[in-house]
Amino acid sequence: MSKTPKHILISNETVTTERTFVEQMETTLLVYVQPLAANPHIIPPATQSALFSNIETLFKFNTEFLKALETDAASNPDGNRRIGKIFKQFAPFFKMFTLYLNNFEKAMELHTNLMLSNAQYRDFINHSQQDPRCKGHNLMNMLITPVQRVPRYKLLLEDLFKALPPTEPDYKDLEVALDLVSQSAKHNNEAIRRRENQDKILEIQMKFEEGTSVNLLDNPSREFLMMGDMTKLSRRGPQQHTFWLFNDLLLYGDKKLNGSYKVNRSIQLLKCQVSSPSEEEVKASEDVKQELPVDCMVYVDSDEKSFVVYAETKEKRIEWVKKINQAIEDLRTKFKAETGQLAPRWKPNNSASACSCCGKKFSFTNRKHHCRNCGDVVCGECSQTRILLKHIDEKYKVRVCDSCKDGGPGTKQNDEEIKIFLRMMKKEEYVVKEVPKHNPPTVTVEEIGRPDWAVDGVDRLSAGGDNFSVSTPNPIGVPSPDLRLQTFRPKAPAPVAAPPPPPPGGGGAGAGAGAGAGVPPAKPVKPPKPAKPPKKPQAGAGAAAPQPVVPKRPAKFSRSGGKEDTNPERAADWGANPVAQSANGRFYPLSQLQDKNSCPPNVDPKNRELFLSDLDFMGVFGMTKDQYKNKAAWQKVVLKKKANLF
Repeated sequence: MSKTPKHILISNETVTTERTFVEQMETTLLVYVQPLAANPHIIPPATQSALFSNIETLFKFNTEFLKALETDAASNPDGNRRIGKIFKQFAPFFKMFTLYLNNFEKAMELHTNLMLSNAQYRDFINHSQQDPRCKGHNLMNMLITPVQRVPRYKLLLEDLFKALPPTEPDYKDLEVALDLVSQSAKHNNEAIRRRENQDKILEIQMKFEEGTSVNLLDNPSREFLMMGDMTKLSRRGPQQHTFWLFNDLLLYGDKKLNGSYKVNRSIQLLKCQVSSPSEEEVKASEDVKQELPVDCMVYVDSDEKSFVVYAETKEKRIEWVKKINQAIEDLRTKFKAETGQLAPRWKPNNSASACSCCGKKFSFTNRKHHCRNCGDVVCGECSQTRILLKHIDEKYKVRVCDSCKDGGPGTKQNDEEIKIFLRMMKKEEYVVKEVPKHNPPTVTVEEIGRPDWAVDGVDRLSAGGDNFSVSTPNPIGVPSPDLRLQTFRPKAPAPVAAPPPPPPGGGGAGAGAGAGAGVPPAKPVKPPKPAKPPKKPQAGAGAAAPQPVVPKRPAKFSRSGGKEDTNPERAADWGANPVAQSANGRFYPLSQLQDKNSCPPNVDPKNRELFLSDLDFMGVFGMTKDQYKNKAAWQKVVLKKKANLF
């Protein structure tokens, strides 16, 4: 008697196990599902659906599948079975098991709760399990059978493919069927994993405190990877936090007394790097606390924040680094993106005793600050600058030290950066002048009373012209063809000889006429007090041609309200008594400008006091009053305080 080939035995086993599977599902329907459907007072229909899912659909499908297998076995009892062909036909529909698989865990939990809380359901289950058709199997054992069926198909086909000779007509179909079943099994397993992952993400989200800005459910493809406690090295020393790793995010936060978590920061992995430096690098680093284990240290560098953390053990550190780097690599492969600028690692407060810029010792009054661009610990005087750093925040200016104020890595080099560069200077006021549309002069930004180091600021003026002057690079290194800086520090006018005094007698009338026709005379210096010029010129008096009179500037300088300016540099530049100089070189007393009709036409009367108190001159405009009035050729002049300029 010849031995039955192995592939025939495996084919018979496939048919036998399928018959047993269909019989078990039929028993489940007859003993449990249908009686419960006929008695909705035990559990409502919605609960029945959640408990049994789509088991009726699976029963109908597998009944047809079993018929095909039994027909093939009856037609070919001794060989030439076409198991591969049948599986090739039915395998694409094995994905129907996915719905049942996703619901299985919840169904088991629901069954357990009903057994504890519903006496009628408990009595029904205990009575039904005594049915001979159940063959000693309880409901949970019978419900788990569909979960195991598709993996069982895969194992049977793998064994059959190994045993089947390549010369058999079913060999190629079996090879295709094995691939299809493997895909279905993988699809079902992935569905289970996704469902478990979603449950885990929902569980984590529910533990976050109310009002948290992190929404873990906003990305359907988000996957939970790892969770654990690590020690973060902050400015105030080591602090323990809980970390959550997802396939696109890294979160860390603190557990509160009520059991919820407060999320401190969310970091995008797409712009993140993780590394573990060697012991030599760690010992040489200034931001490492030696009492913490070196082999547990991890550097986390991102575009939002960079820091140092310590895992609980070396093995945990290896696991964290491996999973984070793998998630980063998967993201980069998926989106074909590269990491941008990384935020610097902040040096801890206790690692610095003096400012890294000026060397001044830190004290109770000289507090420590961190540069957002380089991470150094600096004092307040050396970190007054605020600029936009794109890799830190695209909307808000951040603190940078004097070494980085001219633009460090990642500085937002555009209009906003240039504006912030001006605004970061000392609190002074500006006059911004827009230029004519045709043949414009050099675009200028005039500044008043600022130190020499501050005159390097640049401003972009949107004048609408089409023929701008060639530009020079701005202080941040961004050349632009439509802007140019011209600093304006007016100097004290050269002394001009005073006109000769009028001759005694009849010459006074002629002199008075000349003065009246020219510029208003300056306020004379005491003593002696000169005589006031006559209000009306005396007729018939011959006089010389009128000469422009430049008033002598007093020794003290008052910008507003008669208060003395104690700045010697400004006093030397501006003199003492506020006067305004026009483009043609003439000087006007401020008393004349206080008249609404005499106020420069570019200045809104509501801003007249601002003009007088902060500018005290007209020459900064570079044009005459007639040019200001010609609105067809000249655009408006913007006059605002620095804080309201942008």
